[in-house]
Amino acid sequence: MHFFEHQDLTGPMNMALDEVLWHAAAEDGPYLRIYGWCDRPSISLGYFQSCREVLDRPAWRHLPFVRRVTGGGALVHDRDMTYALTLPARLAPPTRSLYERVHRAVAAALRAMGVPCELARGGTGEPTARRAAGVSRPVETLCFQRNDRFAVCVKGFKVLGSAQRRDSASVLIHGSLLLAASALAPEVVGLVELVGQESEPRRLRAAVTDAIAAEFDLQIQPAHPPGELLDDARRLVEAKYGKREWNQSK
Repeated sequence: MHFFEHQDLTGPMNMALDEVLWHAAAEDGPYLRIYGWCDRPSISLGYFQSCREVLDRPAWRHLPFVRRVTGGGALVHDRDMTYALTLPARLAPPTRSLYERVHRAVAAALRAMGVPCELARGGTGEPTARRAAGVSRPVETLCFQRNDRFAVCVKGFKVLGSAQRRDSASVLIHGSLLLAASALAPEVVGLVELVGQESEPRRLRAAVTDAIAAEFDLQIQPAHPPGELLDDARRLVEAKYGKREWNQSK
């Protein structure tokens, strides 16, 4: 597995590089990135979300935002750690199994660092009583307000969620681990609020990397993204992720 050392890139560049690695994984094998956002605070919007969910909130209106190629809820990238794992289709488990295995690996890494956490097992997260009554709650804007299957939870609060995108050749799964609440989204709390201390970022990244590699029986090969992949990502920023037509397409 090619592991790219931590980098803080802009939102459009992060999403473009994830997409480039998604397609490259079909030929080159697994890639893993654990990264930050140099234009933080910023927002990544799920593929199916309306941009109004960002633009209609006064506190978010002037933040940079980028639409992901994956679904799910919006993420405020301020005090979080983002990851992207890409696998060739021949090595990728089915959708639900991939969520479970990646999240199980991250949970194991957190527990080894003294963070009490577990995987959610509640399907879509819709309460049984509501389903029985035919009453559905509104879909929340933020990822961390959605009770996803296999989300990593601490004291009942979701701290890690992911989304996938697949084609016949490869799969991309990426997500975010909430380290602490952002002043721009105080309604969702992270590890600092839940366990009372902030994990050292380098140690946390190393623990998550080792756990994912062990879960999929992969050998870690630290590297920097090759120049040709970065060039492909820059072109994708110009053609897609940096354009209003993409980011405000819904």
